[in-house]
Amino acid sequence: MAALHAERDGINDNIMSVSAKTGPLEPMPENATRRVVIVVYPGVTLLDAAGPSQVFSSANEVPGSPGEALRYRVVLASPDGGEVETDTGITLGTLPLRQASARPIDTLIVAGGLGVFDALEEKTLTRWIASRHQACRRVATTCMGAFLAAEAGLLAGQTVTTHWRRVEELQARYPDIRVQCDPLFTRNGKLWSSAGVTAGIDLALAMVEEDHGHHVAMQVAQSLVVFLKRPGGQSQFSNVLAAQKDDSGGTFSDLHA
Repeated sequence: MAALHAERDGINDNIMSVSAKTGPLEPMPENATRRVVIVVYPGVTLLDAAGPSQVFSSANEVPGSPGEALRYRVVLASPDGGEVETDTGITLGTLPLRQASARPIDTLIVAGGLGVFDALEEKTLTRWIASRHQACRRVATTCMGAFLAAEAGLLAGQTVTTHWRRVEELQARYPDIRVQCDPLFTRNGKLWSSAGVTAGIDLALAMVEEDHGHHVAMQVAQSLVVFLKRPGGQSQFSNVLAAQKDDSGGTFSDLHA
C-alpha cells in the first residue's frame, strides 16, 4: 500500500489523459525502476495478483541493485480504483486505471479469477487494456486473465495457456488463439501467459531472471522457498498429485513422499 499511496500523491489531474505510445520502446537502463501494473477486479484470485507482486517485491530486497534503485515498483489497478474484493474476501487497495497509466508501464499483468466473466462486460476495462498494451515492454496474463486479454484483442494468432480447467472454454470462446493446457507459462515475444494460480509466481520469476539475471532470480526463489524452475518438466497438471488423489486411503503415502 505504501507504493500505491506514494504514486497517488505524486500525480496530478493534468497528466491523467496521457496517451499510449505506439513506437518502439527504448532499452531500459539496468538501474532503472521497472513499473509493474497488475490489473484486478472484483472476484480476482488473490494469489494471481499477490504471487507476482511478492516476487517483484522480493527482488527489491536482493542486495546489489545498481545505483541502489528499486528494481520494481508494483501498482494494483482496477477500473474505478479503491478497494477490490478478491475471491478470498480479502480486499486490495487499487488505483483507477487512468491514474495507473499516467506514468509509463514496463510490465502489464492481467490477473485471473472467476470474476473475470463479469469483468469481460466492463468495456472501459477491455478498451483500456487494448489501448495501453502497445506502450508496455511486455504484457502478461495469469490464469484466467487470458480471457480478458483475448476479449481486448491481444491474443489473436497467439499461443497461450490458462488454468487447465478453463483451456477448452477459452479455446471455444476465442477460436483465433491457440490454447495449450500443459505449460506452466508461455512466451511469444512481449506477450506472456501463465497457467493456474501459483504458476504466476513461475512467470514472475522468469521475468526477474530476464531482467536481472539468474543470481537475482535464484535469490528471490530461495527467499520465497519455491523452485526457480520446477523439477520434472513444466507441466501444470501434476501426475504426482493425480496419484495422491487416487490414493485416498493413504496406502502409498510413504512411496509418494
